Amino acid sequence: MFPNPLPVVVGGAEANGSPARGAIWVGNKVPDVSNSPVGTRCGYPEWHDTHITSLKGLQKLREIPFSTHISPPRGLITFWRTASIFFPLLLLLFSSCTPKPQNFQLQISLRNAQPGTIYLYRLSDNQAPTLVDSFQNTQLDAQFSLTDQVPWTETLYQLSIPNLRSTLYFIADVASIQTSIDGVNPRAYTTTGSNGSLALQNLQHAQNPLQDSLTILNNKISNQIGEESALRADAVALRQQVMDNYFRFADTTTSPLAALFITQQLDFGNDRAGHKAFITRLEKRFKQHPQLATFIQKTKDFLALFEVEYEIGDSLPSASFVDRSGKIQSPAQWKGGYYLLEFWSSYCAPCLFNLEQKKAVYQKYHPTGFNMLAFSLDEDLEMLNATLQNGQYPWPVVADLKGWASQAVNTYKIDSIPYSIMVGPNGKIIGKNMDAKTVEGFLKRAN
Repeated sequence: MFPNPLPVVVGGAEANGSPARGAIWVGNKVPDVSNSPVGTRCGYPEWHDTHITSLKGLQKLREIPFSTHISPPRGLITFWRTASIFFPLLLLLFSSCTPKPQNFQLQISLRNAQPGTIYLYRLSDNQAPTLVDSFQNTQLDAQFSLTDQVPWTETLYQLSIPNLRSTLYFIADVASIQTSIDGVNPRAYTTTGSNGSLALQNLQHAQNPLQDSLTILNNKISNQIGEESALRADAVALRQQVMDNYFRFADTTTSPLAALFITQQLDFGNDRAGHKAFITRLEKRFKQHPQLATFIQKTKDFLALFEVEYEIGDSLPSASFVDRSGKIQSPAQWKGGYYLLEFWSSYCAPCLFNLEQKKAVYQKYHPTGFNMLAFSLDEDLEMLNATLQNGQYPWPVVADLKGWASQAVNTYKIDSIPYSIMVGPNGKIIGKNMDAKTVEGFLKRAN
């Protein structure tokens, strides 16, 4: 997968991402999203204490709007990270008309650097980047090259300089690229020889001041310096400015892979019509580009999943799921009674609050025939197990560890969490997105 490349600093010390996460060009550890002063959007658990260049995989980062109703990871990073059903990018990124491998060379001029190892990774659809070359630097100033052999096509590379806490990205649209990096200020790196890489560099340089301002604002919010509502409003305005810059870049860049790369930063929220319009514009500009053509079609297929949302009065499709204890759960078996489908994840604080509130309702009304099935959108098994052990939930839990690409999401076409669907005795939906009090109201009347 592509990593989340260009930061949108939000959330305390996080120098990045779709607010309160995003990826960092220069940065280190990412704090727990639940502590973000800008609020939480349920996306995916962070890789704590893991640098973005770790071989364990890129940090999972995305925007977090201040709300109790949590939307799924937005922008295309959402899809790159979570919709494995629609991003088999290995062939997409490295398909080529020329089967014979070609040499790629990244020529690096390093100044004011500390001793350490510099790594070059090739990025594909794997969870982890592929390490292709490295250089052990022992000098303050050094000039060296890192190389790779690939079937020649546009290819994305990540350069990691851990001692400088710096991660940079390059698009290999030519056989050789030159970059100059100053250890005093690695964000001010320069690139020559590659139009795509230069475009990313210029965008990053333009975003840096905004990122810095967002960091300052979020630190003030976290430390309660100043009037909180005004600070939040300023942070929202700055995030919007950053996002506008991303949209303009994606809509105007002449580099196909740069457009594809930055598209993952875009946050469409629930505006799927706007999302589809953007993809159509991208298709018109790069109609003959094979990588984008595959991506565009898969994006359209994904968006089509949500064009029909189940409404009150609808019947849900029959489906069976394997819960965490290995039992088959088929909600249709509960026809004739009331049941609730609850969608949540361990990294979503409002979700956990909802589950805790519904415990009492379930325990009170389950003996009368009320049932509940919870669908976790977790991808981290260790985190899920810890949450289940701590929560001691009395209902069955389904979790295939596929996040927003899970069977439950595709079956019930949900687009946010926490979310719930209440079904009545006739098998039809009688309520959606219901809190514990509303659920109990239905059951009181029914009993």
